[in-house]
Amino acid sequence: MTSLLSAYGNAWNQQRSDTQPLKQNDTDTPVTIHTSKVITTTPAPRAALPPIFWLHKLAWNYYPIVMKILGKGDEVETCAGGLVRWNNCPPVFNLRNIFTKHELRDQNIFVRCPKPHYEFFYSFVKYAINPGNINKIVAISSSISYDPIRNELCARSGNLGTNIALISLAVKIDQGIFNTREMNAQGLYAKVMEQADRGIQIVELYRELTHLVPDTTPPTNSEIEQTRFYTHTPGGGASGFL
Repeated sequence: MTSLLSAYGNAWNQQRSDTQPLKQNDTDTPVTIHTSKVITTTPAPRAALPPIFWLHKLAWNYYPIVMKILGKGDEVETCAGGLVRWNNCPPVFNLRNIFTKHELRDQNIFVRCPKPHYEFFYSFVKYAINPGNINKIVAISSSISYDPIRNELCARSGNLGTNIALISLAVKIDQGIFNTREMNAQGLYAKVMEQADRGIQIVELYRELTHLVPDTTPPTNSEIEQTRFYTHTPGGGASGFL
């Protein structure tokens, strides 16, 4: 067997910055030649993402992060001031879903407490708060809001974990598990917010919420139709038209 080195000299194996020496194969080894035709296919080009015109990149950069948990948003607005909304929320941490919707908005709301941070992610829960506890709960943080008409509790922060911690705090105050006076004296709010940075603690808080927040199923079409009509005869109405 004649090597390439003896045939072409040292220039063949000269090391250069842009190439690597070729590996020499044994020419005495039999080589099997396949004569079958190989059909190559060109993969279809991936759909390009639409241009993003959000003013706050920090908010948009959270989308691929939370998408690993919630999936793709049901509504995606890429214009300035847009949002991403999840209307059909999947189970979280393989547990029952308690949320009615989530919204990622093109905004950066600066909040100083318990430490300086920006908020742009909203989570909503269908939960009826005792009217006597509404002021206590919304006074805890500006990141907690409540709509008494729709019985909708909302938490706003920079990530899903913090929202879970905020909702857990609000629900536990409403159910008497936490006392606001003791909470302020012991600095419980800051302690709960610290748990939002620990994945195991967030899963445990969410597990507790699946037991504290009642399961609300949307009404069926027949139930909605029944609410539009009287299901009883008003007293004295039938005899008045005889």
